[in-house]
Amino acid sequence: MEQRSQLIPTELRANFNIEFSLEGAAADVPDGYTPRFVLGGSSSLIIEGTVNGDDIDFAMTAAENENLATGDYEYQVVAEEDPESSSSSSSSSSAGPVNRVFIAEGTVFVIGKLSGVGASDRRTIAEKIVDAIDATIEGKASADQQSYVIQSGSGSRSLSRMSLEDMMIARKYYAAIVAAEKRKAGGQPLFKKHKFEFVKP
Repeated sequence: MEQRSQLIPTELRANFNIEFSLEGAAADVPDGYTPRFVLGGSSSLIIEGTVNGDDIDFAMTAAENENLATGDYEYQVVAEEDPESSSSSSSSSSAGPVNRVFIAEGTVFVIGKLSGVGASDRRTIAEKIVDAIDATIEGKASADQQSYVIQSGSGSRSLSRMSLEDMMIARKYYAAIVAAEKRKAGGQPLFKKHKFEFVKP
């Protein structure tokens, strides 16, 4: 399989204009097909791309992505046959399933937009996830926190659908990231310490 340089970002910031490309993938788009970037998680989004030389370019506006919630998402890059091409090549007048070609897939972390109301939240993404897990375990999670989609041992799931065991594993993972971030910052805490206590029922 040919090695490709994928410029699809590993992190997207909602409520901003975003442009990215998939290099060397234009040859995978058949004539009469349109490339699309399909994003799925706690929210979903589909963006049409354009073939530009050997690459496929994608662009999304702030208005298109502003409602994406914070969390891990999965994406696929596909090419779908244009309706005009499908109807001209088929003798049947009934609309059938869309012909689709797989091109690439991966994961991306989305940072949800700031509300612009109240004090600024200066926590890192890892700190937000740890707090969301703690709040979920304690039964005090907000709707936004419960909708966080993170990677666990059983795959990508929202916190509201994760088992207690998977949440504890995920918390340990992200807590280690928080500790590393604080060490990198010179040992100074980035924000107040979060007290956590787990008691078995």
